[in-house]
Amino acid sequence: MTASYLRADALDQLVLGGECILLYEDRYVRLGPLGTHLVTHTTTPRTLDELADALVATFGAPAEGSAVDATRAAVATLIAQGVLREVDHG
Repeated sequence: MTASYLRADALDQLVLGGECILLYEDRYVRLGPLGTHLVTHTTTPRTLDELADALVATFGAPAEGSAVDATRAAVATLIAQGVLREVDHG
């Protein structure tokens, strides 16, 4: 099984100027452009490689390190915030 990532259900979402605010029952989360991009690409399960490719296509490769490592760190932060969740996908 390959791990994939899916956006957690929010009560509401406002996207404005490349950033977004997600409203949950007990909190809100404000995301910058990179987080917003990840959230908009995880309405269906996406692998880490798919997310890294989407970020590179939009923002370019990171100045240091690999795109996959940078994406892994961003995804881990979003999981810790309850914005994304890991799911099994094929």
